Amino acid sequence: MKTRLTGSIGLFAAVAATVLSVSGPAAAAPGTADVVSLSEFIDQREAASAPMSALAVCEPNVYLTSRANDRIVAAETNYTGYDEGLLRARSTSVGSMERFTLCDHGGYYTLKSQGNSRYVTTELNYSGANEGLLRARGTSIGGWERYSISCPSYCTIKSQANNRYVSVELNYDGHDHAMLRARSTSVGAWETFR
Repeated sequence: MKTRLTGSIGLFAAVAATVLSVSGPAAAAPGTADVVSLSEFIDQREAASAPMSALAVCEPNVYLTSRANDRIVAAETNYTGYDEGLLRARSTSVGSMERFTLCDHGGYYTLKSQGNSRYVTTELNYSGANEGLLRARGTSIGGWERYSISCPSYCTIKSQANNRYVSVELNYDGHDHAMLRARSTSVGAWETFR
């Protein structure tokens, strides 16, 4: 079992790196020598075309970059209250708040922040401008922590909890600027990642 997971993790890393660089080789983000992009991970998983097992295949040190503002997604682990763990596309380099463990569960994906060891959750109990907000706050995997990821020439992330695409909110101000929300029914520039 250990050998299988080790091989799968290397494959997972290669896939994630390919997925994020959809429009040709992208320049590596600062601090990314030991990380892989979302697109590279997905491409490697698809290239393997291995049958899925009951065990999740996970890749640590995955980062996501919004194509809308060319910023790396961070989990705001220093926020408190309802914003604690808020995901925002705001960074120019990869640190602990920008690293995620991406797991392929054979039917859905999960993201776990390495900044606080919490699963990314779609907040369906929030309303208005915060409805569908993504936060790294889950301690276990439930319906709100499951996502579909597709990377044809760019990556999209869709919450399985509300069947909405994840968007980067570039029209928000202050500490909510560029926060991620699962709120869109179609794909535009704000819903694409690499």
